[in-house]
Amino acid sequence: MDLVTNLTNLIATPTILAILLFLLPPLYLYKTFLSFFSSLFPENMSNKVVLITGASSGLGEQMAYQYAKKGANMVLVARRENSLKEVAENAKALGAPDVLHIPADVAKPEDCRRFVEATVSRFSRLDHLVTNAGIVNLCAFEEVTEITNFNQIMASKAAMISFYETLRAEFGPEVKVTIATPGGWAQLGPFPVWHKENCAKAIVDAACRGNRVMTDPTWFRVLFMWKLLAPEVMEWFMRMLFVPGPGKSHEETWNKYMLDITGSKSVIHPPAVQSGEVKQD
Repeated sequence: MDLVTNLTNLIATPTILAILLFLLPPLYLYKTFLSFFSSLFPENMSNKVVLITGASSGLGEQMAYQYAKKGANMVLVARRENSLKEVAENAKALGAPDVLHIPADVAKPEDCRRFVEATVSRFSRLDHLVTNAGIVNLCAFEEVTEITNFNQIMASKAAMISFYETLRAEFGPEVKVTIATPGGWAQLGPFPVWHKENCAKAIVDAACRGNRVMTDPTWFRVLFMWKLLAPEVMEWFMRMLFVPGPGKSHEETWNKYMLDITGSKSVIHPPAVQSGEVKQD
């Protein structure tokens, strides 16, 4: 068995690399042509049906407005009913022919079944499903007092990428999946944070073009390349910015110093990020 494994390692590695080098040029030529074509002829969303979760604020709210401008009917889902109703009214004013808002919690399977059934009952179809609802908790590992609090966060973040990539492989070309990684909106620290309106427009446009992945702003894609090709450098950089030295608190990091001393937070971070408001209702 060991002999077979060693022979496989010896043969498979150069063979896979050779195939990769042979296929990359035509593949990227094809992807370039496809991207250009889809940019010229994006999907017409007029009277299509879009279901958006987490639609009461943030990116979900702004994506609702972007779809509304394209003339789509919408089903808006979130826990905060008052905010959700206001978003629905704004979407109608921006051009959505019909908007259904449903208070629901995506963490509850019965709620998910209810709003999907309500969508089909109302419109008899569903063209775009935007699974935007999610939560975030930013802290250092040593500050965690209860690890089970991260169950929902892990389920709503990186694990979802693998889940949707698997769905894409199973569905094939009949059902398109666009994975959005809005780095400029999510990344905090001494980096410019992209405004949610611009981010939402980029996501909706990418979905209408049928893009597999949307990462914006463009400069953020370079960080993925560094993470892939030089993970040690990325780890050093993150430690330098966000991990305090021995005996220091998390208020004494280079990231904190750079923002406070230069006063750049008010410029590179929008008001929604600067405030400490917590959604309660």
